Amino acid sequence: MPLRLFKNLDPLPDPASTAEPGTGVASHLRTILLLVTSQFREMEQKSGLAATQIWALNVVAANESLGVSALADTMGIHQSTASNILKPLLERGLVDAKRSGEDRRAVHLKLTAKGKRLLAKAPGPFTGVLTAGSGELDPATLRRLERDLGRLVEVLQTKIAADKAVRPPH
Repeated sequence: MPLRLFKNLDPLPDPASTAEPGTGVASHLRTILLLVTSQFREMEQKSGLAATQIWALNVVAANESLGVSALADTMGIHQSTASNILKPLLERGLVDAKRSGEDRRAVHLKLTAKGKRLLAKAPGPFTGVLTAGSGELDPATLRRLERDLGRLVEVLQTKIAADKAVRPPH
């Protein structure tokens, strides 16, 4: 029997028994969204930081003297987004930023003692339950899931664009 983390979730339907194709997919996606947001909320409540900030702290802790662009690359986000995530971490004294001796534009990030203490108390996984959980799937399943979800994203984007083109703006 699957683990039930939410009282208000209905049991997942058997895809073969659902009247409309896609109902099982929608139910699974809703469950994934609830699990991910619940884990992020728990991380935020226990640490006082957003889940992305905890993730950034973890990346900095694992890669001392990391630069902002390397942090962004590691997290798979834009450099300006990484800067926005870092700003409150720097202001709260959780991360220290030192300018490079050679290139004064380059910044090297390092976790402070305060940042290390906070990270030690923060619940994991730091990359998020979705990334951690998907890492436990076998490579073939993961590739197929990535391909199929990518296709679903394309279909949804096309449908939304078509709906917007038909409906005039308010």
